[in-house]
Amino acid sequence: MKLFTRSAIMAAAVLVCPSLTNAQGNERINYSEVREPCADYKPLKQPFFGNLHQHTGRSYDASLRIVRSTPDDAYKFARGLGAVTTPDQFGFQTRSTVIPRKLDFLAVTDHAEFFGEVGICQDISVFSGDPARNSLECALLNQYLYGPTSFPIPFFLRSSASAAFTIFSPMGPGSGLFSSVMPMCKRTRSGCQQAELRVWDEIIQAAHDNYDRTSACTFTTFVAYENTATPTFVNHHRNIIFRNEDVLERPITAIDIASRPNPVPTRQVVSPVLGTTPDPTILWRGIKEDCLDRPGNCDAVVIPHNTNLATPIAGVATLMADPPGDTLREQRRNARLMAEVQPLVEIYQDKGASECRFDPRFRNILRPAEAQTGLAPSDVRNPGEPDEFCSFELLDAVSLAGASGVNPGRTTANSPQAFDPRAYVRNVLKDGLSLERKLGVNPFKLGIGASQDDHTSRPGFTVEDASYNGHLGIDDAVPTRSINTIQNSSGGDWVVWAEENSRDSIFDGLKAKETYGTSGTRPIVRFFGGWNFGKNLCEKNFVRRGYQKGVPMGGDLPPRVGNKSPRFVAAAWKDDFIGTDLQRIQIVKGWSDRLGETHEAVYDVAVTDGNGGSVGRFCQDRGRGSEHLCAVWEDPDFDPEENAFYYVRVLENPVCRYSTEYCQLRFGINPLSDRCEKQKERIETQFPLLAGNVSQCCAGPGTTPEDVPFLETVIQERAWTSPIFYSP
Repeated sequence: MKLFTRSAIMAAAVLVCPSLTNAQGNERINYSEVREPCADYKPLKQPFFGNLHQHTGRSYDASLRIVRSTPDDAYKFARGLGAVTTPDQFGFQTRSTVIPRKLDFLAVTDHAEFFGEVGICQDISVFSGDPARNSLECALLNQYLYGPTSFPIPFFLRSSASAAFTIFSPMGPGSGLFSSVMPMCKRTRSGCQQAELRVWDEIIQAAHDNYDRTSACTFTTFVAYENTATPTFVNHHRNIIFRNEDVLERPITAIDIASRPNPVPTRQVVSPVLGTTPDPTILWRGIKEDCLDRPGNCDAVVIPHNTNLATPIAGVATLMADPPGDTLREQRRNARLMAEVQPLVEIYQDKGASECRFDPRFRNILRPAEAQTGLAPSDVRNPGEPDEFCSFELLDAVSLAGASGVNPGRTTANSPQAFDPRAYVRNVLKDGLSLERKLGVNPFKLGIGASQDDHTSRPGFTVEDASYNGHLGIDDAVPTRSINTIQNSSGGDWVVWAEENSRDSIFDGLKAKETYGTSGTRPIVRFFGGWNFGKNLCEKNFVRRGYQKGVPMGGDLPPRVGNKSPRFVAAAWKDDFIGTDLQRIQIVKGWSDRLGETHEAVYDVAVTDGNGGSVGRFCQDRGRGSEHLCAVWEDPDFDPEENAFYYVRVLENPVCRYSTEYCQLRFGINPLSDRCEKQKERIETQFPLLAGNVSQCCAGPGTTPEDVPFLETVIQERAWTSPIFYSP
């Protein structure tokens, strides 16, 4: 395959089309690259569904799991142009999947840390003579035994090979170390550098080839990568999404932000075991200096992902650390930098939900330290009950080690107090309000979306039925075989409101935070806030008035009008492809009082007239909901002196989780039946080889703290919007 040179791509990218105008004379998009204007242009915007977190065989951990697909394969799969074959539990490429419905946009975000090693080990034609091809690292990465007569590693040893590579690497649990390359690249430094650029070029090329620049605008691609810092298995991962093909010369990796000299005088946290915690200011400043501020059309956003696994271990700071700096001035400067470069967060993906945490085994919701055992004394305006909808798709693991199956599952449950409050987005949003009072800027004024983190090149494959067979390749080819894998979900979608399906329009929507995330279905959700909305706005064309008299999701309320309280209009339409009815719309409010303490409350603003839905013994839908819900809501507890945020959560009727249908279809075991354990015992007796695969089929949510794993048999799909913010 002929690759574009980076200089040729950038030369094309800096050619800027003039502002284009449609037939009605409305101002169109200022494109940052040469393309045709989209025929389907809507000034009041339309929802586009996509994925901003997708891996292929060019990611080292996917390669370890026998995934051999390319970025081009992933883009074609998302476009509905081909099937992707993934390995079964023995490593044979036998499972072919076709996407049920296409995506509108996609960013392939392969791990940048080992582009050089992956390039040398996988690209036989170019690097066949490189001595590093005979290295132990290549043997482990390609799952072949080391030696002159290499042959495949037996399937029962492959987990050990994967673990060996991870421990061997500076990117894995020791990514905070001052180690820059693996041994194979220390021996052939120039070869690894050449291979790194070749893989980066391949990613740019695949995005270029699959982007629809015609007026049909059927599909949008984004050049992207993942910065994958994982000290002591704690998630500091961030995806970097570029507006166009004017991008960094080479990615800024987790190794760079751990080992490069720090450009700002910040204090790094030191782990007593594994060295220095990655410093995100190096990444943010590098993006700003080498992309945003340089001549050309380079633009980028940084998106942290699945914060639920960002719990501190051994003194390591969380993913959502306070703006670093020893002085207030340094903290304020870094808060501004964070807010500019990192405006979004991923609230849901294959590794579970990160909105909030309620554990029914403990009857406890995770709040900041002073409120973990109940409501804070000053929290008088809260309803007094925990938010039980926070129990959605929770992992019992506190780090990536458990979620990825690196260490065995627990035998006792983690209490909510085992998880850092900052590991959940709602608490991060509340902490941002406190920091705004302290620093004058809110570094956590974050827009919200959801993605997959799929490692099998199947973007958009978020089905909630028995056809879902994991997202990690060989590690979870049978998702019921262990606690670690069956807790993983099938992932979600990132939704952007934009005028058209082009890079510039969608990227502008990302930067404006006019986004929401879903748990995998595709409901349509709109949310506006303002001071002059009528109570009957749902009966009118509220979208135009929402833009004229207020702000959409992700926006800041304008200055207060008179003595009014803010009003919000929230509307949702069900996914007409999946067909599950809607149950309710909720508005979640967080605020910081005059003493700086933070609070939260959840309000039902629209509830279906039916019974909200239920699931029968064999996954039949026994409920009745609504195709469309809409409500105008005024905050009854508004205090103009308190800064606040408001976001919408839309809940669908319950359906069976994929694992429930998987156990029913594949093994004849019904997790919804009171005979589940007897059914499982029968299979284990008749087919001993399946015992390990069916062991988790009867795992339920439990009622006591000793019940493990925490696994729902029924799932209530949902959507979360970006907040609307208010500052006094």
